[in-house]
Amino acid sequence: MAVWRMAFREGSQGESLWPLCFQYGVAAIDYEPVEDADLSRFSREKPPDGWRELKPSEKSSLAHVAWDMAKGDTIYVKEGKNIAGWGTVRGGYKFRLKRRIRDSCGRVWPHRVPVEWEQDFTPFEHPVCKHAPLHTVLRPKPEQVADLKRAALSALRQDKKTRVQEGSPYERIARFRQRNRSIVEAKKRASQGVCESCEMRFEKKYRLRDANVQDCLQVHHKNPLAEQSGVVVTTIDDPILLCPNCHAVVHAFRRALSLDELRTRVRK
Repeated sequence: MAVWRMAFREGSQGESLWPLCFQYGVAAIDYEPVEDADLSRFSREKPPDGWRELKPSEKSSLAHVAWDMAKGDTIYVKEGKNIAGWGTVRGGYKFRLKRRIRDSCGRVWPHRVPVEWEQDFTPFEHPVCKHAPLHTVLRPKPEQVADLKRAALSALRQDKKTRVQEGSPYERIARFRQRNRSIVEAKKRASQGVCESCEMRFEKKYRLRDANVQDCLQVHHKNPLAEQSGVVVTTIDDPILLCPNCHAVVHAFRRALSLDELRTRVRK
């Protein structure tokens, strides 16, 4: 089985499409002169129109994806100086335009192979990323492959050392002051699903025609119980209905913002 080093970046300094390739389980590549050519219908001996417009490094990289990669091969992902991931090829070349992996120019990268990417991978820096930087797809030398595997194993072991255990049960005793839910529910029922600060309408923005848009709003109290003593009287005008963003901003300050202060910030 072959081992490949592959980059998913648009040019040398452009956008990285590695996150999309990881999400869709593919390795993808594209060069404009042959972006509409299904390479499964061609060969090295009889390439498609536009092939002669490609640079030598581009021809080599695209040929590896179309005619060399096979099921069981390994791909190491190059991201700058780092190896950012690896996966196992699960099939041969496919020409697909449906799953929209687009670059910043809006072009779809249609030349692909299916890959099962490792979900728990620890990135690491490696000299193989500096070798032949103009080649999108490169087949490392045997000694480089052996070193890649050792480095990946070392990075994984180091990562495990820094992990911690969580989830141990413990007891915590606390005293709470009870809020009366009836006034909150009454306020929500009277609402039209509109944030009282930024006036964003959930029904319009997210098309929640069949959902209870009132439940998307969060309740903020003008008079926090923590700042009061004893039992207090609350009216329907006290709770404020906010979208999650505005509610987070209110509490981002040591002293919670008033509704007027929040609205001022939204307008600015």
